[in-house]
Amino acid sequence: MPFANTRRSYDVLSSNIYLDQSKFNNHEANIIKRISQQKLLQRRKLSRKEYRQLLAASQQWVCTLCEKRLTETSLVSSFNKLEIDHKPALHEIKNKLWYQILEDYNLPVDKLLSLKKKGESSTDLDKLIIDSNNVLDFLKKYWPKVKKKFHCFIVHKECNRTKSKNQLRLANKERKIIHTECPKPLYDNYIKLSRALTA
Repeated sequence: MPFANTRRSYDVLSSNIYLDQSKFNNHEANIIKRISQQKLLQRRKLSRKEYRQLLAASQQWVCTLCEKRLTETSLVSSFNKLEIDHKPALHEIKNKLWYQILEDYNLPVDKLLSLKKKGESSTDLDKLIIDSNNVLDFLKKYWPKVKKKFHCFIVHKECNRTKSKNQLRLANKERKIIHTECPKPLYDNYIKLSRALTA
């Protein structure tokens, strides 16, 4: 690895370590990003530790949830207090994916509700029930649409726990709405898909 990627500039070396801490932090962040970039260009995978360091460096060591410092000591020693979070949240992914699937099968919500109320079926509904019954194969088709919008962050464990509780309430609310919209065989397959996504 070239020394230029790791050596400190004159500006950093001439700074006061106590008064100009941001310059040292920026320098450290740049080193982590460069090393990570080199490994990826060489088609080498990042270790879990390297990935967490890269996320922290990309965020300037600030938690994206509470906007406070991730750590006051070294990042490595505090890893047990940090977790990887992602956007969109799982319940948002499931919700958006589900309605995309209904659209692809020509089954808007008002049509689904009408079929459920009348106890009827349709060619589109039958096809969706059959196709979605094989959960893993079905997800392979739709996963590329999901992963493009997937972004990860590193956050305080406690912040993530609080966020997760709020998201669980939203997920339960959305699940109940989908339950009212879907005939039972289709809703059963929705539950299978939800479990497969969170497995």
